[in-house]
Amino acid sequence: MSQGQDGEIQEAKVEGELSLEELDAVIESEDPEFLNKIKEIESEDAKSELNIDLIDLDQVLREREGKSWKARWGRTKKYCYSKLFLVWVLIKNLGVVVFHACLSGLKGLKGNLIEGLRSFSYWPASKKVFFFAVILLVVGTVGFAYRALTHGWIFDKQPLFVRSLQEWSSEAVKFNPAQDMEPFFDSARVAQNLFALKRVVVNIRASESSGPNPMAAFEIFLEGNSIEVIVEVKDRESEIRDRIQRIIEEMTYDQLNLPDGKQTLIEKLRRDVNKLVTLGQIRKIYLKTVVIKP
Repeated sequence: MSQGQDGEIQEAKVEGELSLEELDAVIESEDPEFLNKIKEIESEDAKSELNIDLIDLDQVLREREGKSWKARWGRTKKYCYSKLFLVWVLIKNLGVVVFHACLSGLKGLKGNLIEGLRSFSYWPASKKVFFFAVILLVVGTVGFAYRALTHGWIFDKQPLFVRSLQEWSSEAVKFNPAQDMEPFFDSARVAQNLFALKRVVVNIRASESSGPNPMAAFEIFLEGNSIEVIVEVKDRESEIRDRIQRIIEEMTYDQLNLPDGKQTLIEKLRRDVNKLVTLGQIRKIYLKTVVIKP
C-alpha cells in the first residue's frame, strides 16, 4: 500500500469513532502543543478538591408540598375529624351508660311499685280512705295554686251586661273615621230619595238695592232619609210648599242675592220642613234654580 493510501486510511480513522488513546496520538502527531495544554488542564482538575452536595430532589418536593396551604388544610381536616370522632365515641358511650342506668332504675321502680301495691292490699279500710283523702287534698291544693297564679285568687263572675264588644271579639281593628268611613246616605251605593217641588214664585222684602216690589222664583229639591218621608212630602206637598213660601217671603233682596243668604235660607227651610213631617227627616234641600228680580 502506498503512502497516499496510508494518509487516507489515517484520515478515515480520525473521522470515524476513535478511542481516547488514538485521539491523543492523532493530536500529538498533528499539534503537540495543544495536547500539552489539555494535559495541564487535566492535572489542575485532579489537584482541586470538588465539594459536591448530593440533593435528594424527592425529599425537597415532599417538604415543599407539606408547607402548601392544601397540605395544611388537609392536616387540619384530619385533626378535626379525629376530635369529632372522639367526641362522638364519648357521647355514644355516655348514652349507653345512661340507657342502662335508666333501664335498671325502671326495673327497680317496677319492683318497688309491685311491692307497694302488695302491701297496700293488706291495709285496713280506714287507712286506705285516709290515703285517698290526702291525695285528693294535694291535687286540689296544687290545682287551686295554679289557678290562683294564672287567673287570680277570686274567680271573676260573668258580667250581666256587655260593657264593650271588644271583650267578645277575636280581633281589635283601629281605623281613622275621617278616611276609613263612608257616609251612609251620601254613598253612591245608596239610592237617593229626592222629591222635586213645583216652582215657587213669591214676593220678597225690598231692600236698599232693590225696587219696591222684588220677586224670587225657586226650583227646590228635597232629599229624605227614607222613602217613607218622601211619600209623606208628596202627600202633603201643598202644605209644605205653602210653608216654604212663607219662609222665603221673610227674606230680603240683599240676603237672597248673596251666597250666605241662600245658605241661611236652606237651613231655615230644612228646619221648618222637619217640624212638619212625621215619617222621617229631610236631610238636605237643594236650590236648583234661583231667579231674583230686583
